[in-house]
Amino acid sequence: MKPRTRLGLFLALILPTIVYADRSPSGVSDQLVFGNPASESAHGLKVASGDSQVVQIDSKLGVLERRYTARELKGRDAALEFDLKIPPAELRASKAPLTLEFREVHNRQTGVFGYRILVSGKEVYFRNYEEAGSGPNHFFVEVDRALVPADGTMRVRIQSESSVPFCLAEVWAYSDFKALAASQDIEPGKMGFILGLSAELAGVPVDLKKNPDQKMKVVEALEQKYGDCNPTSWV
Repeated sequence: MKPRTRLGLFLALILPTIVYADRSPSGVSDQLVFGNPASESAHGLKVASGDSQVVQIDSKLGVLERRYTARELKGRDAALEFDLKIPPAELRASKAPLTLEFREVHNRQTGVFGYRILVSGKEVYFRNYEEAGSGPNHFFVEVDRALVPADGTMRVRIQSESSVPFCLAEVWAYSDFKALAASQDIEPGKMGFILGLSAELAGVPVDLKKNPDQKMKVVEALEQKYGDCNPTSWV
């Protein structure tokens, strides 16, 4: 399975976000798709402790519907381990931090989940979040290159720290995220987040502040205009 980038036009909606992304593989060093047997096997994934099952999650926003495959971790002792690989030439090309992008899938459950992300045995990020909707949610983690062995293979561990379950769908590894952004004419730190439903971008002549009942009309117009987008939410 070829990796794909997640950069492009980001429409951050009050409801789940619609993302228009360049899906070319350029710039992505590695990608793991949770719940995909071939991808999990290729990345040496194992359930290190506790309970982890592959689940299907249905997300619906108006006319936008999608079923997501994800791996759920349940319980404070649940943990996954897997490999991500940065080609050695890319690893040596810069001293800037590597970037990991995680895609969670939310299902409107209550409570705050929390988990640690470790690379080569060292904690690099603590993630905690309370779900506000249904669908995918992305976040980014920087990793010191010094944590990655010379062959470019890093062992990643996801360790649950709460009783509230959470689900992961995909993870991407980037050797130079800033360069990738620049190659797509995106200035890091100014990635075009548009808060609220954009009627102007959708091409719908309506003032949503005065006509909030027209939100679904705008969502449907956005879906038609950017038809290959996935509903998601970003932090």
